[in-house]
Amino acid sequence: MSNATDNLIEAEKMIRNNIIGSVEQSRTIEICKLLFLNNNNENDWRIKCYTTDDHKVRFCIDRGNDCSEDKIRTSFLNINPNFQIGILSSDAKKSYFTRHDKNWCIINAPMSRELSDKDIYEDIVDSYHERMQKMRMKVDGKMLFNVLGSSTITHPPLIGVNPTRGDVEKILREIAPKGKEIDEEVLKRRIEFAFALEKRTLKLGWWEETKKNLVEWSKRG
Repeated sequence: MSNATDNLIEAEKMIRNNIIGSVEQSRTIEICKLLFLNNNNENDWRIKCYTTDDHKVRFCIDRGNDCSEDKIRTSFLNINPNFQIGILSSDAKKSYFTRHDKNWCIINAPMSRELSDKDIYEDIVDSYHERMQKMRMKVDGKMLFNVLGSSTITHPPLIGVNPTRGDVEKILREIAPKGKEIDEEVLKRRIEFAFALEKRTLKLGWWEETKKNLVEWSKRG
């Protein structure tokens, strides 16, 4: 039976069990959450996540039984354990794409780790739309991809706020249970993700200020 799911908790478990590295896991989980935002009762299809026997995490479009019968036919995103990313791209429009076959391109792991979230999300958007076209489905530009495209603010405006201690502690409870130590990059990306979901803007230079605040907050206990 297929292990394809649109349940976020089950998908997160799949990701943690198959993707190597805490930063890579965190980025894959963020992608999954953003993709699942598009699953609502208004659509007659769902985006689902599943894993393969060689530990790849894939995302597919399911209109009822697509993902269970032939997942390859409806998949549009493939993430290897080392965070190498595979997307649909018939014309290989980006310079960092490596052609895999006539339909799929690869973003090699070293490059995928260096790319910004915004670049990766734009590639996912293009891949998703290409899959929809191949499936003869209507492409709706109002879907989650407006969220994807703006989820990480690469050049924040001057108007914004720094995360409060409460903001940070809430995120730490989610990703670092029982005081488990986590990578700074993981925390940074989760803060960006949380603010994007809440449609809040981070202040220019927020991360440097937050790192200073973390030191002060730890002193106060």
